[in-house]
Amino acid sequence: MRVGQIILFSKDKMLLSRFLSDLFDLVPEVDGEAIRVKGSNISFLVIEREKLAFSGSSNIIDFFVDDEEELDSMHKKVEFIYYRYSITDPDLEVNQAKSPSVKQSEDGPFFFITDPDNRRWKISYFPSR
Repeated sequence: MRVGQIILFSKDKMLLSRFLSDLFDLVPEVDGEAIRVKGSNISFLVIEREKLAFSGSSNIIDFFVDDEEELDSMHKKVEFIYYRYSITDPDLEVNQAKSPSVKQSEDGPFFFITDPDNRRWKISYFPSR
C-alpha cells in the first residue's frame, strides 16, 4: 500500500502551495481549481476552501528522514522559510510561530513546524530498517 495524495484545504492555496514547494522541494502545478504540489514520492492537492481550512485540529502529519544530516538540513530550511515570510508577509500567522527547536525522544530527534493555515507538521529522524 502507498499514499496516493494528501488533500489539504487552505485559506490561501497559493501561499500553502508555495510553503510546501519550498519545504519539500516539490513542483506546484495548477490542477483545475486546486494546486497539485508533487515530487517523485509524494503529492499534495491544495484546495482553497476557507471554511474547511485547518482550525486547530489535533492531526499532525509526521515525515521521517533517514539521517540526522537531513533533519538538520530541513531544520535550517524551515528557519529560512520563516525568516523570508517575516519579511515578505509580516502579517502571516506562520510568523507567529517560533523558530522550531529540535527535541529528543526515545525514538530520536524531531521538530515541529507550522504552516500558513496553522497546521502542525513534524519532521523526525527515523532511519529506514
